[in-house]
Amino acid sequence: MRRTVWVVLILLCLLAPSAQAATYYLSTSGSNANPGTLAAPWRTLDRILLKSYSSVPFKPGDSILLKRGDVFDGQVRLKAKGISGSPVTLGAFGDGPAPLIRGDRPTLLWQAVAGFPGVYSATLGEGTITGAVYEGQTKLKATSANATTLAKLVPGSWGPSTASNRIWVKTLAGGPPSAVRVFGTGIYIEAGSAYVQVQGIDVSRAFTGIDVNQSTSVTISGCRVSDALGIGLYLRSGDTNCTVENCETSRTGGDGLYVLGGNGCTFRDNLVSDVSATIMGLPAAGDHCGIGLESSTGTLVEGNVIRNVLYLGIDYYLDVGSIVRGNLIVGVPKGIFAHASAAEVSGNLILLPAKGAGAGISATSTGGTIAVFGNVIMGAGAFAMLGDATVGPVSFRNNTTYSANANCRVLIPTGPVDIGVNPLLLLTP
Repeated sequence: MRRTVWVVLILLCLLAPSAQAATYYLSTSGSNANPGTLAAPWRTLDRILLKSYSSVPFKPGDSILLKRGDVFDGQVRLKAKGISGSPVTLGAFGDGPAPLIRGDRPTLLWQAVAGFPGVYSATLGEGTITGAVYEGQTKLKATSANATTLAKLVPGSWGPSTASNRIWVKTLAGGPPSAVRVFGTGIYIEAGSAYVQVQGIDVSRAFTGIDVNQSTSVTISGCRVSDALGIGLYLRSGDTNCTVENCETSRTGGDGLYVLGGNGCTFRDNLVSDVSATIMGLPAAGDHCGIGLESSTGTLVEGNVIRNVLYLGIDYYLDVGSIVRGNLIVGVPKGIFAHASAAEVSGNLILLPAKGAGAGISATSTGGTIAVFGNVIMGAGAFAMLGDATVGPVSFRNNTTYSANANCRVLIPTGPVDIGVNPLLLLTP
């Protein structure tokens, strides 16, 4: 009898997180005075931030669901700690297309600020992080100006540049901000989050689409980001065991996907397209690559499709132990550049756009061996691959190059590059 009681208690403990889980709903037809239930949903996205930092934050197994077919102006800021097997979920409910978050705040209501000619203010929502402000095609200057320091604003500036529920702008000519657009991140996962999953949400017209910061075991799946001035999906500054899979990015200024300082992160089965220097008619800075890896360890990049990128398909810098395999890169001037240690580049298909394009694969070791094998490069011009082994070992084996240029060099080595069989097959014009 005593043993049976203990078994029941253990089972109750194991089931406790899911039994206590709650679901919170948001709809643009709701009200922030509501409790966030299905029958009485919240209305604005900042309710998620307020709940995250309240005395009763989200707990393992909780779900936060946005209504399908609704268009939300603003930003999700979520800090949550789920547990393995019982994550906190940000997703969707109802019928219709995925819920859409617009990051450029088209419905802001601007008001002139008395005593400060040319200065206008608008309410953003609690804790909004603004990435950039444009007036027409001109990027305005970010300042620390707030309600008590508006004298700091000069024509063509805005503030504060930190998180705030309000923004102040002084237009270029001092008139109303009819041509001002305020761009923020669509979904921001706060530092310290763990076991969070984001599913089936679209983000458009943002600075950064989805940004995960210093968190553990965050999964982004089935999301779409379009028209982002910066990076589409960003694993920023020390994320661990985070995954981006079955997502799409289109029309981004920065890389479609990027991981910085990560550990054990994965990009799998995503579609990245149309990375350029001009987004929504606005100049966009960035590397203009499909997927970027920087100073990360153990990154896995597999099964992704990258097309129509301004500069480079997959670019990584000072990575250790990265595996890039089975990706399709189409219509990109340069394929894969690995500046890394103990890396693998295998089984990728790289379709360069025309004769004279840049290298399909470039590998520079910073210490451990970079193994490049089983890749196919089509459309190479003067050369197909570059290898630099002046610091560490680089190996090229069983890679196949197709080129219409009879003078195409399969591999240009620097230092003692290990060269196996890498056939060149000429394409008939």
